[in-house]
Amino acid sequence: MFHTFRLFLYSIWALTAIVLSYSPAIYAEATQTPLVEALERASQLCNQLQPLDTLEKKCCALSKNPSVMQALTSHQDIQSFLQTAPLKVTYVFQIAAALNQFDSLFAGLDTVKDKNETLSHLATTLLTVEDFYKPMGGLLGYHKTVLSLLMTKEPESSKDRFYPPPSSDVRQKTADVWKFCYQGVRNLPKSSQIFVLGGAGDRLKLIDEKSGEPLPAACLLFCGRSLFEGLMRDVEAQEYWHYRAFGDQVSMPVLIMTSLEKNNDHHIQELLSQSNWCGHNPASIRRIIQPLVPVIDMEGRWIVTAPAELALKPGGHGIIWKLAQDSGALQWLHSLHVENAVVRQINNPLAGLDGNIPTFAGFGMAQKKSFGFASPPSKPGLAEGMNVLGVTRRNDSAAAAITNIEYTQFSTLKNLLPDLFKEGICPANINLLYANLGAIEKELPNNPIPGTIVNPKTTIDLVLNGQSVKKTGARLESSMQNIADALASPIDPSKLPLISASDLQTYICLFDRAKIMSVAKKAYQEGQSSSETPEGCLFDWHTANRKLLATHCRFSLPLEQSVDEFLQRGPNFVYTQHPALGPLWEVIGQKLTKGSIAENSELELEIAELACSNLTLDGSLRIIAEHVTGKSSPEGRLFTNEVGRARLTNVSVQNRGLGSNKPAAVLKGTIERIESCEIILQGFSEVVANNITIAGPFKLIVPDGHRATLTQAPGGKVNVALDSIKKPSWQYTIRWQPDSAPQLS
Repeated sequence: MFHTFRLFLYSIWALTAIVLSYSPAIYAEATQTPLVEALERASQLCNQLQPLDTLEKKCCALSKNPSVMQALTSHQDIQSFLQTAPLKVTYVFQIAAALNQFDSLFAGLDTVKDKNETLSHLATTLLTVEDFYKPMGGLLGYHKTVLSLLMTKEPESSKDRFYPPPSSDVRQKTADVWKFCYQGVRNLPKSSQIFVLGGAGDRLKLIDEKSGEPLPAACLLFCGRSLFEGLMRDVEAQEYWHYRAFGDQVSMPVLIMTSLEKNNDHHIQELLSQSNWCGHNPASIRRIIQPLVPVIDMEGRWIVTAPAELALKPGGHGIIWKLAQDSGALQWLHSLHVENAVVRQINNPLAGLDGNIPTFAGFGMAQKKSFGFASPPSKPGLAEGMNVLGVTRRNDSAAAAITNIEYTQFSTLKNLLPDLFKEGICPANINLLYANLGAIEKELPNNPIPGTIVNPKTTIDLVLNGQSVKKTGARLESSMQNIADALASPIDPSKLPLISASDLQTYICLFDRAKIMSVAKKAYQEGQSSSETPEGCLFDWHTANRKLLATHCRFSLPLEQSVDEFLQRGPNFVYTQHPALGPLWEVIGQKLTKGSIAENSELELEIAELACSNLTLDGSLRIIAEHVTGKSSPEGRLFTNEVGRARLTNVSVQNRGLGSNKPAAVLKGTIERIESCEIILQGFSEVVANNITIAGPFKLIVPDGHRATLTQAPGGKVNVALDSIKKPSWQYTIRWQPDSAPQLS
């Protein structure tokens, strides 16, 4: 049947080609800009095809389109390819022809050796767009939507009006806030995390030093580890704290959205493989690949990088919900009895500090919310969206939801709604989100690709006539947070603008910016602002950890630095820790208490079970446990009490410490150590030291199954006594009432 239908199509093409050879023009178009003409062409095509209910009918209609006929008869190689291709491939090629893309798309095709392979690759690309964007009309709908948004320069919005949003302030740890944190940790077995890693990260200018290839943002080194590994360590810390607080083993499912941009998916797979799945059960981690979309120039043409090869970029993180459903990932999470998820982006390492994530998720669970935003107060000058109350009115009724306005919309809305942009009125959106998966799945048909916007500043590097050139275009992007628009709650219009948080399915938790938000979006250039650079993010990380040490651990520290001093000289002390030391700062403050850190010193605590009080550090001290939280196996990590432990009381460490270290060296983990005191705990082992001074370089490796006891000889030498152990010599007992901080004894 398809063979007969295909012969019918080609007979029409042949007859139409004869007519076209005598026709002076295909369209009698008025003098309009190319973009307007391209949009009108796409709109007319949509109107023509929309009533047709089968692929056969659409192909038949397209076969009579003059542009299609002229394009196909001018490219015999493509006609030959389509004769044996599935009808769906014929359809997307017809769409390309009807949109007048053939001349640029197939320029130079005669120089390609394996034309069928090249055309098959193009067909796969076009079909991916056709299938994924079916809710908006497939490939044609994608093209038309991009052009339409370029013309209007405004995103689609179902909301009639925006207001300042209600929010719940969790910056101070009141009894209620502790209840939320407790709820988030207690219900970890019903929770998951979603990592959005598919972005290109072009502005970070990451290059693999060995291969010279560009790298995705997930590979950026931060304190010596990739940002991706940092996210996985935060997951480990939450799981371990749940184990210590409630005694249950839990392996939280992690859903990762990658892309093919810059071999992103391949690099994530390598990072997982090289780290032995970061100690997690491979079955608890699933990747879904974000589709790439064509980039369209300002005249409505698809940008082409080579014959029959389109310039492609990730289509924004808003497709994650539909992608998760289409790929079966939502069903996978349901099968694991997961009810909710916290969504994190790759470039904000601060989000995992302290109790940020369990408090945020626990609020959503306790209040039975469908969707939530973790938000700090807005900061002028940063490229951040803002969270608002979006309201839709219908006659005498209204519905409202917390939603997001992207910063690209600000220039338009500032004139219409100036009060929204007063400092402190609307908090910033940082893409740290909570989602009740059942609610999302229920509403997904109503908003499959939320928050569609265009990015008209996408730069594509091309080689034309042997010259490297840059071309600017636009691609359709979308915002995952705007799925909240589909979760609007009925409200009483007479209450506007004073809507209570309890009236809504959606919510905002207001956090301290200094402890939850700092991003690495672009490479730092000397003399320019460090905001949104890895170096600026490192400064904020250092500042947050300084607050932890000074406030919760009661440490005396070197003087605070300005950001300029930090960038020029590097940090005046370096502190790093495994997040499983807490992750709650109140817990860390009971494990590491009282002490001092001198200028140019380093304290590295790669350990979870620590009892350290009255530490005097003038130099470098590194305590590294090989088993921080438990033993790894092919099935994942088994949390256990048989881990590395350190108990230090009244210990002084004195050595020459660090050399000159710029922020870049701290980021890469290549800091210069002139001298260091290094204690390595292999497997299940312990170190105990009381009332001693460790002077000069010192390295101790404690074998698995042993405890090392350090004592001071009369001449100052440190003696080490090794004893075999069968069980821990000490262990914290945890008492945690839901309305207060955990107590360790």
